[in-house]
Amino acid sequence: MRLIIIILFCLNLLSCGQKNNLQEIKLEDVFNQKDERYYVLFYMETCPICIDTLKYLKLIKINDPFYLVEMSNYKDNKTSTFYTNIGVNSSFDIKINQTPTLLQIENKIVVNEIIGFEKIREVSWA
Repeated sequence: MRLIIIILFCLNLLSCGQKNNLQEIKLEDVFNQKDERYYVLFYMETCPICIDTLKYLKLIKINDPFYLVEMSNYKDNKTSTFYTNIGVNSSFDIKINQTPTLLQIENKIVVNEIIGFEKIREVSWA
């Protein structure tokens, strides 16, 4: 038990210098960010895999701005069919099939979509 506490304490110390600024925004503000290139993670607080994804993202070094959208209140933007968000440039057109979903946005257009924790872990953040 003591070893687990020591390990958790060390991990917490190591992550202190690398914390990313994961800023919560509303869905309607996804394309209103001033940044030229940024990421938006769509997640649900009730999704254990989403929580694991958030923990992972807080520990790694990400150079680009990073935003979060909690999807519980956006039922109109959920879909049960396959849908790609690549090329979308309006918040009203974003459809999320599964959480977590990560969108890479450049010049107010979705240029990449990554679905699922394992795929998000494969992203090169350098």
